[in-house]
Amino acid sequence: MIKSLTAGQSTMLNAMRALAAFSVLLGHALVGVVPISWFDGRVPFQSLAVVVFFWLSGFLIAYQCLSKAEYSFGEYMIDRFSRIYVLYVPALIISYLIFVVVLGRVSPTSWDVVGHLLQLQHTPFSRMIEGIPPIKTFGGNSVLWTIAIEWWLYVFFGIAFFWQSMSKVE
Repeated sequence: MIKSLTAGQSTMLNAMRALAAFSVLLGHALVGVVPISWFDGRVPFQSLAVVVFFWLSGFLIAYQCLSKAEYSFGEYMIDRFSRIYVLYVPALIISYLIFVVVLGRVSPTSWDVVGHLLQLQHTPFSRMIEGIPPIKTFGGNSVLWTIAIEWWLYVFFGIAFFWQSMSKVE
């Protein structure tokens, strides 16, 4: 049986994830304003914060999967979908309003919108079948590719985890 996290442990892990997420957000914001002379024009803490966020998230997701007695792949995917899309869809709308409506950048095509909604941007999936047009950056918000990577990590972890647990039952 897996030991439960205490309220303090859970709060600490979530605080560390929040700090890492805020650091990534800050890094994305500073990329456009940090002078080239600083750190060769990069924001070095941002990359470390991404790694910390993914490691902690991976731990918490694996912990959740191992600690729930009756947890199915469907429930897992609903949990992951809810976590991603509740913030992702508003981010797409805000990106459209800022980059296209306010700044006048090129509007995304229907294909770009579908590709982003299905999390296919900047993944090998959009390039695996010849003839499928590339999915362009949504209005100029180039950081959205990280959400697609996070989504597919969730999906593949879920497939591997639940496939393994189903094979143990047989």
